[in-house]
Amino acid sequence: MDCPFPIGSLVTWTDNAPKTWRTVITPGPMKVISFRWDEGHASLYSMQFGGIPRSPGWIINVEYDPDSTDYYDPPLSLLFWQNTFQKEIHEMWLARAD
Repeated sequence: MDCPFPIGSLVTWTDNAPKTWRTVITPGPMKVISFRWDEGHASLYSMQFGGIPRSPGWIINVEYDPDSTDYYDPPLSLLFWQNTFQKEIHEMWLARAD
């Protein structure tokens, strides 16, 4: 099974993704830097709280500009001294941007 988002491709949020993610995280686009398959099993930690329902699928590691959102003042790049951030996101929340 191949990942639907090749390394180097640009992705954005799907229409089903929470709208607040576009404000709090980034409006996009984001660049795919790696991916891994996840079986969707609850972690041992989450099982202590009844388990968090998860779906099997690709976990996409994306890179994005921390200052692409105006939500934070001062900008995140000043707070964390980084020009890019990385985040792992389940494929169900992502769509191709190019």
